[in-house]
Amino acid sequence: MITLAQRKLVATMGRLFIVVLATTLVVGSALAGPKDPIVGQAFDRVVDAQGLDFQQFLQSVFPESAGYVVSGPLDPLYAGDPEFEALFHTTRIICATLDAFDGAELLAETKIARAPSRVAYQITSKNGFEHVGRIVEFPWQEHQRSVLVMTYQQMRWLIWLGGVGRSPANEELREPFEEYSVAISQTLHRCDGEGYGWPGDSAPTAKDYGLSSEYEFYPPRPEYVIQGYQNYKDYIHRHSDIETFFADGILAFVPSDSLLDVLKRDAAKIAWPNKEAPLLQHEFKKFFDRGGDVRTMMTLTAKALEKLKPGEYFYAVGVNGTIRFAYEIPREEVERVEKESGKKVPRANHAFLFLGEPVLTAGAFFVATDPDPRIVEVNTHSGHYFYSNVTETIRRDVAVRSDEYLLTIGHFFTALDRAGIPYRDVLIRKM
Repeated sequence: MITLAQRKLVATMGRLFIVVLATTLVVGSALAGPKDPIVGQAFDRVVDAQGLDFQQFLQSVFPESAGYVVSGPLDPLYAGDPEFEALFHTTRIICATLDAFDGAELLAETKIARAPSRVAYQITSKNGFEHVGRIVEFPWQEHQRSVLVMTYQQMRWLIWLGGVGRSPANEELREPFEEYSVAISQTLHRCDGEGYGWPGDSAPTAKDYGLSSEYEFYPPRPEYVIQGYQNYKDYIHRHSDIETFFADGILAFVPSDSLLDVLKRDAAKIAWPNKEAPLLQHEFKKFFDRGGDVRTMMTLTAKALEKLKPGEYFYAVGVNGTIRFAYEIPREEVERVEKESGKKVPRANHAFLFLGEPVLTAGAFFVATDPDPRIVEVNTHSGHYFYSNVTETIRRDVAVRSDEYLLTIGHFFTALDRAGIPYRDVLIRKM
């Protein structure tokens, strides 16, 4: 493990970047408030902000096998303080471990830097800067490009700050809020340094700093609309029949090539935010408390598909057109392992795949391996993005909008095409 002193030494070494460390400045954000779907010109802005060529280049420099995930900007629609804007507008490299974070700049220096005389470096030291990532700038295609480098824990801090969206209107509360923000970043940093588990019960609360519950890192949990998991599950499955322009009353179908072309071509230009954002930090806490490892979540490629075992995998398609996924551990397997080990099993979910970003679609795909690994079934069943049981619209989402959500499946097949993943005779369901 690299020590804090070693990190500071690395941070002060001459290198071929400009490093601007993130601050705890609190401003308004498009992330705050209700999570409405992103459509129209706003959708086009989010897509244009991805910089796909740049992301592909970064993937060659920061491979997923080494603990890096290249992802789009957290919130390209943010408008506000220019200094803070970069945190939400910049392409991200999310590091699976603190070691990957510490090595990111040296890796970039080795693989990217070409003209030392053209790039100066500067460190701007501000409140909490050691614990909330850094922005690295370097030359690419004769331009200066920036990347936000953060660990998953540091991303949790930024997602929280974007969700809070503003500093208190009361001037007297602004300083306590900044202190609370730093305390949150420091606690998450300890979580990074000590492994994935939360360090005891040391998470500070907004109340500790004289702030209201709206600023809590762990906000009050919303109540479920449909009480009882089985009742929720039964309600969803009562509406699993498909009623669209090409089908009426069926439960599943294998599309023809012509229908697939239509589904891909006409997939709606809508980005869907996580409807269960108030639960996200609670879910992360549970995942890391139980020893969860973010490296179990991957990008779907032809090579990755070849290594998958039979079973169910939950997935999401990002606005950048990539598929992120992870294995869905069967409930009976969870119960068996927990009974044998006496420990709770960490389980990730859709909202973990694209940290804080909206997605084009989400659901589950199923893999068979006889005779070769292939995708045999796919659906658009996602509680986090489509069927949230903590939103008042849950019944309308299931009974009325579920066919609309199904038609997002075209994005999944377009992403398969882009990744060079072959498929045939794939069964499609809503749920």
